[in-house]
Amino acid sequence: MKHVCPEDWPEILARFQKALKPGRVLYVTVEIAEWSDIIEAYKRAKAMELPVVFGEVVEKIGAADAQVAALDWQAISGEQAGLAAYHYYPPLEQVRTWLDQAGLAIEEEGTGDGYAHFLSSKNA
Repeated sequence: MKHVCPEDWPEILARFQKALKPGRVLYVTVEIAEWSDIIEAYKRAKAMELPVVFGEVVEKIGAADAQVAALDWQAISGEQAGLAAYHYYPPLEQVRTWLDQAGLAIEEEGTGDGYAHFLSSKNA
């Protein structure tokens, strides 16, 4: 879900909940980034005048920076398209809230290998 923007998380989780069969679980991982990296990425994106919220990271893409700043992603082609990257690192409390709002109960939660892991089922 690291490439999903924050405004889409609630709807995606709601659709997962709807599709989840009784007795089954949903496994969601959230990449954990260094706090200082997220702060710096946020500052860079704001300096490029991108409409980001805290936690969104737009990677530097060299020659295509102007197209990204203009939000003209469709114009990026070929090799440059592979260099454009977007990630969102939500606060874990926000993930818990979104899961709950989607009708998903966290059965297990943990961290490891640079990720937070959430095992959820439909709320009873």
